[in-house]
Amino acid sequence: LAEAAIEHKALNEAERYAHRLPAAESVPIFLRLGRIDAARRVALQNKDKLPELLRMVSTAANAPTAS
Repeated sequence: LAEAAIEHKALNEAERYAHRLPAAESVPIFLRLGRIDAARRVALQNKDKLPELLRMVSTAANAPTAS
């Protein structure tokens, strides 16, 4: 549902759904929404089980932004 909400530009709705998803699914959604702080928070809570999420957030946070 979060992906469908993003496709239909319902970004607030997508964020609501992302909070309900497992960490492995919610972090990429938060990153697509530009919510790096939310993605970082979830990744840190799951750093022992899913260390790749922290790498994903770090990569996204250090990526150049379009101006």
